[in-house]
Amino acid sequence: TDEWLTEDTHDTEFWFEQLEPCTTYEVRLAAHCIGVDGAYGDIVTFTTACPPPCDGIVQAVDTANVGYTSLILFWDEQPNAEGYVLLFRPHGTDQWHDAFTASAEIGLAQLEPCTTYDLLIKTLCPFGESDFSDTLSFMTACPPPCTDLPPTIDTVNVHEHSMVLFWQEIAHATGYLLLWKAHGTDDWHELEAPHAEVHLNDLEPCTAYDFKVKVLCEFGESEFTQVFTFSTGCPSATEDRLAHLLALDLLPNPFTDQFTLSLQLPQNAELELRLVHVSGQVVATRRLHLPEGAHNIGWKDLDALPAGLYLLEVRTPWGRTALPLVRMK
Repeated sequence: TDEWLTEDTHDTEFWFEQLEPCTTYEVRLAAHCIGVDGAYGDIVTFTTACPPPCDGIVQAVDTANVGYTSLILFWDEQPNAEGYVLLFRPHGTDQWHDAFTASAEIGLAQLEPCTTYDLLIKTLCPFGESDFSDTLSFMTACPPPCTDLPPTIDTVNVHEHSMVLFWQEIAHATGYLLLWKAHGTDDWHELEAPHAEVHLNDLEPCTAYDFKVKVLCEFGESEFTQVFTFSTGCPSATEDRLAHLLALDLLPNPFTDQFTLSLQLPQNAELELRLVHVSGQVVATRRLHLPEGAHNIGWKDLDALPAGLYLLEVRTPWGRTALPLVRMK
């Protein structure tokens, strides 16, 4: 270079600092006397030490504690390294993220689950840095699929204004989303539940409700189940009066594969009949427009029904009632 730096000293020794490594310097000296400056002598040279090369490039990485959104990366320590710079991104994207570590190990968090990442690593040394490594890769763990559904919904403690719904617990579920509405309407209500059981109150008596459930997982959610229909209980006083008014009768009871409902209508009317398992599940529904007078309404082909106790709900313009009947094998 052409630029000379000047330093004064009163000793025959001088300590140079902040020099460049691996660099040759030229020095010339001149004596200073009182009132007189001496001439500069011949140029002498010295060379600072050369640091070891910073050419260690990471060739491979390993992983530990691999989770859905975090993991630990580690690799072989590189010669003369005092740290490492990492660039990483989800494979196939353009946005790089950076990180620094002073050792050949680093924990990464807030990653995407089940995702392969591209990785570049550069070695940092006291007097330089290496080139970036070739593109390396690592992958986060894949969460289990959120596709399993409860095979059915069941009820217990069914009353006029309340019921308890329950279903099979699903592995890996963090919760459930229950939708319900009055049967025949479009107004769905929703409730998020932490467990596979829900207590519903403030329901209408003697009313059928539709229900379906979705499974919620940590990293996704399932489809909804099919719709299941259950009815709340009917007031006993209303049932007794209506059964007497319509002269309701069921034969045979118990039944095997069919039964007949006999009734007497005081005038033309629209009826809705629902065959309900004692659990509350509606298994069959019929709507009829009948004239005044006596009628025998047959239900056939019931071979597939499980044996047990059922209720035949009769809904009329004058009220609702439910008749018990037993299915025999």
